[in-house]
Order: sequence, then structure tokens, then C-alpha cells
Amino acid sequence: MKSVGASPLRLPAGFSRMKSLLLAFSLLTVLLLSAPAFAEPAPVRMRLESISLRPRSGGPIGLHVKLEYNEPQLLEGDLLLKVYDGNRGNDRLLATMRHEGIVLQGVDAFFNLLLPPLPVSGSANYEIEAWFQSKNSLLPLSADGEVKERPDTYSIIGSRLWQRGAILASVSGLADPLKLSEGRRRLHDLLSPENFVSAEELKGNQLLWFPASCSATSMPADPLALCSYDMVLFTDGGLNQLEQEQMDAVAAWVEAGGSVCVAPTVQGLQRKHLDFLQGLLPAEAGSLILTDDGCISAGSGEQGVTAGYAGLGRCVVLSSGVDVSALDEDDAAWMREFLWKFRGTRLPRSGETFGDARKPVPESPMREFQWDGYGRKFYLDETGKPVYVSDSDAYLGLGPRSGSVVHRAQSVVMPQDVKMVPTTVILGLLLAYVLAVGPLDYWILGWLGKRRFTWIVFPLVTAGFTVLMVQVAHHYLGSNESGGVFRITDVGEDGRVLRETSLDLQFLESRRDVHQPVQRGLVCSVGSMAATTGHDTTLALAGRFPHDYTASRRIEQWSPAFLRTLTLPNASLSHPKIDWNDVRLVTTQNGRMRLRSALTGNTEIQLLRASVFHGTDGFDVHMGHVSPIRPEQPTDPYSNYPFYRNESRSRQLQLLVEAASRAEPAGFSRYVAQISPSGDRSAEDCALIDSANDDQWLLVILLKTDDGYHLIRRLYCVLEE
Repeated sequence: MKSVGASPLRLPAGFSRMKSLLLAFSLLTVLLLSAPAFAEPAPVRMRLESISLRPRSGGPIGLHVKLEYNEPQLLEGDLLLKVYDGNRGNDRLLATMRHEGIVLQGVDAFFNLLLPPLPVSGSANYEIEAWFQSKNSLLPLSADGEVKERPDTYSIIGSRLWQRGAILASVSGLADPLKLSEGRRRLHDLLSPENFVSAEELKGNQLLWFPASCSATSMPADPLALCSYDMVLFTDGGLNQLEQEQMDAVAAWVEAGGSVCVAPTVQGLQRKHLDFLQGLLPAEAGSLILTDDGCISAGSGEQGVTAGYAGLGRCVVLSSGVDVSALDEDDAAWMREFLWKFRGTRLPRSGETFGDARKPVPESPMREFQWDGYGRKFYLDETGKPVYVSDSDAYLGLGPRSGSVVHRAQSVVMPQDVKMVPTTVILGLLLAYVLAVGPLDYWILGWLGKRRFTWIVFPLVTAGFTVLMVQVAHHYLGSNESGGVFRITDVGEDGRVLRETSLDLQFLESRRDVHQPVQRGLVCSVGSMAATTGHDTTLALAGRFPHDYTASRRIEQWSPAFLRTLTLPNASLSHPKIDWNDVRLVTTQNGRMRLRSALTGNTEIQLLRASVFHGTDGFDVHMGHVSPIRPEQPTDPYSNYPFYRNESRSRQLQLLVEAASRAEPAGFSRYVAQISPSGDRSAEDCALIDSANDDQWLLVILLKTDDGYHLIRRLYCVLEE
């Protein structure tokens, strides 16, 4: 008998080959996982540093940027920056910035960036996080080049709320700008504001003075970038190496309110450098001479010092060969205080010395605070008058103060039909709601025997009162999106615009992002009531700041917020058409009457107010009479808030014009009447006229426009013999 066994299993064709491939793949995977890991270097590295050890208080911050890229492939993208107040966190984010259009290929890229004016840092330190975004990737940037999920931060030392960071751009023509000659070192000491700030405030570390050494070749060709400094000094041949674009930028910045000191101690100056100085000092142009060996000589001028007003700013030129250490003490002090626009310091008149044109340094204010019957804080000044301060102002020291410009501007450009919901209305609605969901609901449903419908009636009543509250809020606050613009334009000779500040108010019915295109301007976000502290609105910039970009911010519902913009336009004012060069229009009564006729007869403008300020007097050109004003009189800051005092629109406009024209003697403004343009959120750089300087006359013209108000100003510096 034949036995039957099981037939052998036959594998499909090709299984052996698949088995071999699987084994090979498994072996390769094991080898790759067991191999040591090597960190692939990042394709782009960045080095970033501030142009000065400390930034200027309230001003933009200049940065030196180096992007290291050694790959042959072309890399295009944007540089993304996030600026934080100290440690990183969404609640500490101050601003974001996208610098567009960067192209890298095989070599390192060097360029300068400008950060917008930032709020005061609570930690006295700004942290910057950087990314490079190309079309296909987002690369975190760091200095060591390691690949990380989140980049390291770059630190910038700031100043605290009560401190004033004052920065001098010390421009040198030496190969090593950090090397100080003896004359340059003496000029640093001579120009220091520590010489006139009180010992009490210096002891409290309220003033941070820093001369930032830089080469002439690194000077910006954009006047807005110079707003990072309080003053510019040219010495050790720094003027010799300036190109025409750089000199044009310095001239525009000085005419907008900056101060420049020139010590051309090196030969080799050219005709263009002489034209630059003569353009800054047109009244002294004939006294500046270019010698055959390329030196500047003052044909007149005491001890080789030539000084004058340059638009809204100041300029001092030291002749070649002047020994700074040999200057008379009074002459040196006058030069310093004249450049800082110290209160009362003017140009010497015929027969006067520099010392005769000085004013004494004011004493420190009393720090013993008192409270009035309303619980408001004040101290007594040297005349015994009360000076009211807010809780935060009492500790501001020399730091930037919000003053009343932005406060007053908000009360003026806010729509007149916008007001707070009365407390009686709120209490009435609340009482009605409680009665509706309580006794009425209980009694009526009980009477009907339908109390089981409470869970239906209660939500319906709540929803109805919610809609009613929204309607009431829209009735008082306005349901339409509204806002306005208060624009300040400062003009010079021939009506040429020297600088312009715009305060653009947004008042929205719903929370949303607002985008605003800006060209050639510095912007900063100012929240409700223009608080000097607190991160009320984060500003986002995209484009090429400060030339052509878009400023974005998120605005809360019914929360008024300003966007301040500072521009230095090179244009002429079209209206009103008056002779801006005729000083008699402001200095004589006949001239003011002619000015009144020209303004009131111009049908192309809507004139609201025209005044002339000189010293402590005010000439009301619009009404045709003289009215004394007292700008130095202490004011109550609580009256600046539009909801605290119900004032007429005419009175609000008057107070706004005066607040924008004269700096209140508080903080650093106790010493100086005007500071160099900064674009700060406090708007303290808007003040122009010095009430203690008899040389200065200020013409202010207030116009009504379709979108708000336009304040036009012309500062005249008339040398009286």
C-alpha cells in the first residue's frame, strides 16, 4: 500500500528577492540610526549691535547688522525682528518689524537698521529676536550659527522711566574713531549736559550721558536716522570725509530742530564743506572763509567761535586752530547751553560777551508733595505756586513726560457726540434687569402657573438687555467708526516745510487691525490717554522703515489710540499764502494787522486761530488785539483728560496750541525749552519757543480741515540790537 504524504509548500516566485531587499533595508536603517549625529550649520548667521552703548530716550534706535552667508546659491527673503521688553513673552512684545527685499549670495551683507521709537522699558533692557524668511523656509538667526528651533536674543541696554538718555554723535575722520584726541575728549566734556543738571538729579542717576564715537563714512544719508541723537559733533577731520548726501541729511535734521558743533581742525576741506556751513549759518556766511590750505577761518567772531540759529536748530563752528582748553569758562558754558537750547540762552548782541547772553541754572524743585481736598498731589515751586502732578509724574525725574499735547489733541479730534454712558443710565438698566429676572419673572410666571418656563424666559430677557446695552453704548459712544488728525507743520523761509508731526486718532466700534502706509517718517503707537508706560498697542512694521512701509496695530473697541508720525518733508507749503520771510508780520502791530488781512481774506482756508508768541506775551492776530499769557504758570494735569473737565471746543483748541508751542518747566524741560526731533510717543519734541529768549517770535496759525485740524508754525529768531 502506497502512503500519501503532504506536498511541500511552494513559495511564489520573487519572494527570495523581496526578502533580501527587506533585510538590506533593515540593516541600512540600523546603521543610520546608530551613526553619530552631526549638527548641520545654519546657512545664515547674524551679528547685531546698537550704534551706541545706550539709546536716546524716546528716540529711534539705530542698529548695525551683519548677515553671514557663504553659499553660492542666491537667497532672497525678509529679515523679521521682534522687540521685547526684557524677557520674551507675548505680554512683553513691543514691536515687530519686517525688513523686506534682502538678497544674499556668497558674501556677507552689512547694513544699518532703524527701530521705531519704543515705549520705556520696564526692565531697562530690550531683547530682539531675529528670523530670516525666504520663499520656502523660516530660519532662526543667531551669532553662533547653530540650528535651533528658536533664535537667541540680542540685548540692547535701555533707560528707566525716570532717566534721560542723552546721546552725542561724535564723528571722527580718524581710521579708528574710538581713538580720542585730547581736543575731542575736551569737547565731549564741554558739551555734556551734566554741567547744568542739578547735583541732586545727577546723584539719583537720572541723566545718562554717552558720546557715541563713529566714523564719518558711517554717518547716515537720511535725516530721520539722525533722530537717534541729541547732538552731532564733527572733529578730528570728521567734516572732511562727509559726502554731499550726508551733509544734506545733517542740514535737514538741524533745520528740523537738531544741534551741531563743528571743529574743523584738519586741513583739506573743500568748497562744498564751506557751502554746507554757510547754509547752516546764513547770517554769519560772510564771516566763514575757506583758506588756501583747506581750513575754516572765522573772519569775525569772538575767540574763533561762530554760532547762529539754523531753522529750528542751532549750529556752532570753531575755527581751525582753536584750542578748546583755552576757551573762556563763560564762553564754553554759553556754547554748551546754546546748543542744548537752554532756557534763556540767546545769541550775544552788539557789545555783549557770551557770558552776558547766559541765564542762571534753575534750582531743583521741592520734592515734598502735598495733597489738596480732592486727593490730588502737588508740590510748591520757587514762587510758592502749586504744581500738580499725577502719581507717575511724581517719579519721572528727567525722563520723557507725556505733557498735555497728546491729551489735548485727543479731546479735540474726538467726535463731539462721543461721551461716556451716564452712571444713572447704567444703574437704571442694571436695576431693570434685576427686576425682570427676579420678582417679575417669579410673580408673572407664578400667576400664570408657568414657572417651569423660567429657563426659557431668563435667557431671552438676558439677551434682550444685552442688545439694549449695546444700543445704549452705541448711542453715546457712536456706532460709526470715527477719528481725526491733528497735524503740526513747522515751516522756514519761503514757506518751506522743515518738519511735520501728525497725530492720527482711531476710534473704532469693534476690535480689529488697522493698517496705515507711511513714507519717509518715524511712527510710534500711543494708546488711550497717551500713557507713557505700559504696552498699550504693539506696532508692526512691514517694508523698508523709515522710507516706505506699512504700520499695523490692533485697536480695541471704543479705545482711542493715536499713531504719531514724524516726517521731514522737503516741500513748500501751498496755503496760506503769506510772506513767510517778513519778520515785521509778527514783530510790529502794523505787520500783524497786514497778516490778519491776508489770513481772513484767504477763502481757500478755514481759519480758526492766529497768534504770535513772544516772551510771556501773546498777540491774538485773528481778533486783532494783544492778550497776555502766562505759559510758565503751573497747570493741573488732571484737566488734560477730556472726560474729567467739560470745556468748550474753543478753549480746548487754545490750550492745545499753547501746550504744543511751549514746554512746561518740568523734568528735563526745566533746563531746556526745546529738544532735538525724536518722534517720541510723549511728543515732548513738539515744543518750540523759549519764553525767556527775547530773540524768538512764534507765529501759529490753526486751520480746520476735512479730517481734523492743522497747526502751522513759523519760528522767527530776530537779533535785537
